[in-house]
This record gives sequence, structure tokens and C-alpha cells, in this order.
Amino acid sequence: MVRSSSLHEPPGTLRFDHGMGSVTFAVGIDEPEARHILNFLRDQGLINEANLA
Repeated sequence: MVRSSSLHEPPGTLRFDHGMGSVTFAVGIDEPEARHILNFLRDQGLINEANLA
């Protein structure tokens, strides 16, 4: 599952839940930049709507 920001992370932060842990990256980027990254990953077939939460 991919999450863009949560209560404990600044806007624009991306987190990938992976098994027992999460991988967080892109901390501090603007929310439009985070959306651009998610759109790119979706266009490449690396994530889909079911992965987004």
C-alpha cells in the first residue's frame, strides 16, 4: 500500500507499507510533487489504485 502523508508526516511524504515495516521517502517535498511521483509510478504499472490509501 502506498500512502501520501499521514498524521505524523509532513505533506508530500510518501510511504510504502512493505510486509512488517514501511519505507518512507520524499520527506518534505510539496504535495504536487508527491502526486507527480505517484502518477509516474502508476503510469509505469508499478502501483495501481488498489495500492493507494
